[in-house]
Amino acid sequence: MDISQIKREIGLRIRAFRTQNKWTQEKFSEIIELQPANLSDIEKGKKHPGFGTLCSMISNGGIEPNYLFDFLRKNKNTFSSKDLDIMNLIINLSDKQKDTLVALLSNFK
Repeated sequence: MDISQIKREIGLRIRAFRTQNKWTQEKFSEIIELQPANLSDIEKGKKHPGFGTLCSMISNGGIEPNYLFDFLRKNKNTFSSKDLDIMNLIINLSDKQKDTLVALLSNFK
């Protein structure tokens, strides 16, 4: 796994954590003491969070380190590029669109 994939994966996990907690980028940025534009770049995989930002996400934001980094363990499946693209698209859907997608995908069981 190259560094761009790692940045992308960490960014997706941070975004998923933030949205799960129903925080806007502005709110989470305030919590972790980071500029919203920098958080946006991290979530998009354009930048990686620095050590201080990671520490703030863990101590102030409540992100578990394992949640962010467990995909790096050997013998652990990682997401493909297509998986990451799909997750990124899903994150940006409205709740109604997500309900429709769940109903559609349930037909594939």
